[in-house]
Amino acid sequence: MAKASVKLPVSFEEALEELERIVQSMEDDVLSLEESLKAYERGVLLTKVCQEKLDAANQQIQVLQNNLLQPLEKVADEDSDGEVDIDDGLPF
Repeated sequence: MAKASVKLPVSFEEALEELERIVQSMEDDVLSLEESLKAYERGVLLTKVCQEKLDAANQQIQVLQNNLLQPLEKVADEDSDGEVDIDDGLPF
């Protein structure tokens, strides 16, 4: 018999919040052994959701950093006296 599909939270915050509730209930010893095993299994799934969201965010940050830092490096290379001023190339 196949397992029914498990509905997982879409957002990082929802997954983390549910994971925190699971951890708290396990720490409070309010779950039976069977409930603890199911909660643990759910926690593993929620952890994967959180990790995937964090990995995606990290990739976005890397892309943004690469695009934003590129012009600053060009400005530093174009400095005529060979010294780099801290204020050079800042947009503000």
